[in-house]
Amino acid sequence: MESKFEFLEKHYQQMFDHVAVGMHFCNGDGIIERANDFLAHMLGYEKDMLTGMSVSQITVPEDYQTLLNKLASFVGREQDHFVMEKRYIHKDGTHIWAETSVSAIYDEEGHPYQFFAIIKNIHESKQMKKIMSDQRLLLSTAMDKIPNRVFMKNAHGRYLACNSVFAKDVKMTPQEIIGKVDLDIYDERLAKKYRRDDMRIIAEGRPADIIEEYITGDTTRWVLTSKAPVYSDSEVIGIIGSFIDITNRMHMDKNIRENMALQQMEVERANEMFQLIFDVSEDLICMLNRDGIILQTNPSWFRQLGYTQSMLIGKSMARFLKQEDMAKAVAFFKEIYENGNSRPYKSDIPLIAGNSKEIWYNWSIRLVDDVIVASGRNIMIQRETEAYLINSRISAEKARLASERARIAAENARKASEKANKVKDEFIANMSHEIRTPLNAIIGLADLLSMQLNDRKQLKSVNTIKVAGNALLGLMNDILDLSKIEAGMMSVVHDVVSINDVVVDLSQIFEREVMKKRLSLRVIPDETMPDALMMDMKRTRQILLNIVGNAVKFTDEGGIVVRTKYLGRNNDETVNISISVKDTGIGIPEKDQERIFQSFQQQSANINHRYGGTGLGLAISRRLAELMGGSLALASKVGVGSDVILTLRGIELSHITEVEEVSNGILDICFPHTSILVVDDEALNLELMEEILKDRCRQLDCASDGQEALTLIEKNDYDLIIMDMIMPGVSGLQVARQIRKLPDYYDVPIICFTATVVENVVGGDHDSVFSDYLTKPIHISDMMTCINQWVNKQKSHLSG
Repeated sequence: MESKFEFLEKHYQQMFDHVAVGMHFCNGDGIIERANDFLAHMLGYEKDMLTGMSVSQITVPEDYQTLLNKLASFVGREQDHFVMEKRYIHKDGTHIWAETSVSAIYDEEGHPYQFFAIIKNIHESKQMKKIMSDQRLLLSTAMDKIPNRVFMKNAHGRYLACNSVFAKDVKMTPQEIIGKVDLDIYDERLAKKYRRDDMRIIAEGRPADIIEEYITGDTTRWVLTSKAPVYSDSEVIGIIGSFIDITNRMHMDKNIRENMALQQMEVERANEMFQLIFDVSEDLICMLNRDGIILQTNPSWFRQLGYTQSMLIGKSMARFLKQEDMAKAVAFFKEIYENGNSRPYKSDIPLIAGNSKEIWYNWSIRLVDDVIVASGRNIMIQRETEAYLINSRISAEKARLASERARIAAENARKASEKANKVKDEFIANMSHEIRTPLNAIIGLADLLSMQLNDRKQLKSVNTIKVAGNALLGLMNDILDLSKIEAGMMSVVHDVVSINDVVVDLSQIFEREVMKKRLSLRVIPDETMPDALMMDMKRTRQILLNIVGNAVKFTDEGGIVVRTKYLGRNNDETVNISISVKDTGIGIPEKDQERIFQSFQQQSANINHRYGGTGLGLAISRRLAELMGGSLALASKVGVGSDVILTLRGIELSHITEVEEVSNGILDICFPHTSILVVDDEALNLELMEEILKDRCRQLDCASDGQEALTLIEKNDYDLIIMDMIMPGVSGLQVARQIRKLPDYYDVPIICFTATVVENVVGGDHDSVFSDYLTKPIHISDMMTCINQWVNKQKSHLSG
């Protein structure tokens, strides 16, 4: 049965080989160590031929120098990733444009030793951009040759283009006008008038000729303006217009008839301008009557198909179609005449050129005054590319079919595994919440009783409850930690830590149990150890508690020695340390020494029956050590004892030389001037909180749901609120949001009191609502510390 690593490696290899973009790894000298099928096919090589080649052999020299300059930025870690466009050299010598994304892979010393590149073929899009740029230049040149003022706007009135004559009138350049609206160019009255005309033409969807005033600076002239809508499919997307100066003619002749004739003449000149644009279009444009007879074509028919006007006008469109496409075209035209312009009509239909070659076009067709206007865009490059890709996929499919069954089986296994993991995670989360809620009452009440009882026998019973509750909580935390580690959600949080103080504190924790078993527990701190290190205090203590706890559990005679050792300083101002826990216990057979680091595994059933435990401690400890960049090693001999060594490498030195200590006497803290509201749907939790806080604050109120809490807030002023997260109906987060909207509560501390794992709650919208978090089950000292912190903050805020 393959291991998880082998399964992931196989899955990764399949993704690398079959992904539809080029990929390769190369070493620091630019030698390709690994490439996928897509890249090899793109460059015309066999995949094995690329391995061992230099990146310079497949890159255009000018672009290779640019690539080297960008790679140099990885050395100083100025960046870890960049994207560039560069040209690759095909095996046949042609150049291929591609978008290349490069990432660096660093060794432990922070030097890049390998590079990973993802290559996306953009050659066709580059060519299309060049064609579009040429078309725009041709259109711009054509417009500038027209003596009339010509402009184009979008449907929102922003200028898209204009000729030089138009721009000169308003003392601007065509580039400055693009993107502006009439209000940016003309006075408000004239600009609004122009906009009303534009909107009328867009709404009516037909051209219009307008005699109107044209004001530039101090000069007022009369112009004849021709405006027409521009369509995309059946939608008006803008207008195109032109105007000429008719001031002198307006002054010379006021006769309406002559004015109408003048308008007609200018309309014809405007039509000439539209004809020019019609002529320079690269798309095929034609007009057909109801019988499919060609009435008019533009010059692109000759440029692309080799047909002159005389060969086209008056001829049936069917002459230029293949036999199998004629029925499709007839049905298409019939539908257009029956439905009119109810929707846009598009279709891919090829034409037969004068040299009998078949050329494919994407047709966009409209019905205008009983005449079909058709525009066809050449899509041969697209069709050839699609055909090439289809053939490539067919070839790849033939090669893939042999392994398809295995891939499907692996995929089904992966899905089943994911589903099982999801069910497991949901179960663990629900189990955590359901167990933590009653544990909160058990541990909280036990804490409270231990502070109130003086009878030694009763106090011993209460302490037994506390030990059992904390043991159950520890088991739950172990299961959650293991789940988070497996899901990759465990994170490292650095604190200022004195590792010698930590091991001394540990010896005090186990002092009673060691004395009970009549063992010795010695702590030997290394005096050369730095006083303050940046480490994850919580995870380090968790590892050491597991190791020392096991040593005490499995040792019946002799003792345990805990020793810290300073292993020296690294070049990058970090240090290495180790902590060993050596015992004289029962020892572990060599065959079991690796197995006990696996989840839910112990040395044997007899050992489990005698000493108890879940088999999670060492598994979690090793994974936590690896998460912090360290290791956990074991040396053991049956009947002699065990030596467990935690080694941590690359630990940063702290600039803070003293580690802050928590003050004592926290359980005696009171808040005589503070009014507190507690919201929780569990009656036991409310009773516990009331018992803990009722004599410590000025006023304490309890609410069993969100609505009751909001009602109390309307009647009373509270200085601090403790809010349960999960409640029936309205959740604690929703209630807290409503409270924050109240004028007097935007900065009142709201502490989230939850049985959910805090890492799943903190962050995002929660942090803008909650001031702090307390996790159930809660220890009274932790809650007093948290409340005291926020009460003091409120005092400082008010005094400031």
